[in-house]
Amino acid sequence: MKTQNQKLVSYFKSGRKLNQKQALGLFGVKNLRARVAELRDSGMAIYTNITKSGTNYRLGTPNQRMVRVAYRFAGTHLFE
Repeated sequence: MKTQNQKLVSYFKSGRKLNQKQALGLFGVKNLRARVAELRDSGMAIYTNITKSGTNYRLGTPNQRMVRVAYRFAGTHLFE
């Protein structure tokens, strides 16, 4: 059986965005922000989009500038 995080990864990799209400309905995720933080800690580039209708999360690809900044602050172990 897949964990909530595994389900979220599959969902994000399909190219869709997700908000808290959807996460609760689809996967039973009560605290999407916490799940997203865990996925980010594991190295996934999940972006937050805040709009008038709420907050959505989506999987993205970091650009070169973001990688440079991360490398500068965290060093090479970040990319292992």
